[in-house]
Formats: sequence, structure tokens, C-alpha cells
Amino acid sequence: MEQLQKLKRRPNATKSFFRGLEDEEPEFLAEDEQEELIESLRVSNENANSAFKTILWAFSAMEMISHLAFAAYSWYRRRLSADDHSFQQSASPTTGTLCSLISFSIGMTLIKDSTLIRRDTLAAWTFASLVPVALMFGTNEFSFEWLWWSMPLLLQIVDLTCLWIMLDPEEELFGLEKSQYKLKGA
Repeated sequence: MEQLQKLKRRPNATKSFFRGLEDEEPEFLAEDEQEELIESLRVSNENANSAFKTILWAFSAMEMISHLAFAAYSWYRRRLSADDHSFQQSASPTTGTLCSLISFSIGMTLIKDSTLIRRDTLAAWTFASLVPVALMFGTNEFSFEWLWWSMPLLLQIVDLTCLWIMLDPEEELFGLEKSQYKLKGA
């Protein structure tokens, strides 16, 4: 029984590291210090979000360029091997490329201004992302092209996940600002 009491009184290093010592009184910041802290957190969050959006935007631009290059290669190869059916490709690389480019463009627009995200925008983006994958259903076997034409859909999932993750700290900052300690002289 005595050992159990010792275990209960044993200091928890992890708990004290994150929460401080248990006998410490909570410290209240003055109103101007609170505003300064909230503003510095907001600026830090905006800087991180803008860097993250730049990376997402650059990745979408890189995908657009690579899809255009692949489409040019595909059209060239299709023209050379009109009778050779060993070169597997989607039913319509032109439609797949156009829909992919539309999907990447919508994604880049939403990354730049996430206030444009609405139900109809998401439906159009999802449709444009699914068309290239749907065009591959006529092929017989799994190939590199299945992965290639699913890139707009995969990038859409990544973009939406990242935008959702970036929205969470903004909501927390708003909640922190609302719960700011406002009593004078404290």
C-alpha cells in the first residue's frame, strides 16, 4: 500500500514539462501583452500558410507543365503508331489533358483564394478530376497511365486536406481572440 502511495506522489516529468510545476499559479498577461501575443501568432500563422500555399501552387504548376509535355508526347506517339496497339493509352488523351488542366487551374485558383471554395466549385473540380480516370476504364490492364491520369484527383485530395489543415489554426486564433482576458487592472 505504501508503494502505491509513492507512485501516486511520484512527479510526472512529461506533465511538468508541458504544464509547468503543479504549485505554480497561472499567470495572467496584461491586455496589451495578450494583443501582442495574439498578433505575433497571427503573423506567424499567415507566414506559414503563405509559404505552404506557394509550395502547393508550384506543385500544381509543375503538374500542368508535365501534363502538357506528356500530352504532346502521347499525341506524337499516337500519330507514329496508328496501327500499333501495344502503346496503351486512355480513350482520349486530349480530353483527359484538358480536364486535368482545368482541374489544376481550379486548384491553383482555390489555393490562391480559399474563400472561393463552395459546393458548386468543389463539384466542378471533382468532375474535372474524375474524367481522366474515367477515360481509362476502357483499358485492359493497370499501367503507368492509370497513375498518371489519377494525378488531378490525388492532387485535389492533397490540396483540400492542406487547405483544411490551414483553416484550423485560423479558427483557434479567432477563438483565442474572443476569449482574451479583458478586465482592467488584472
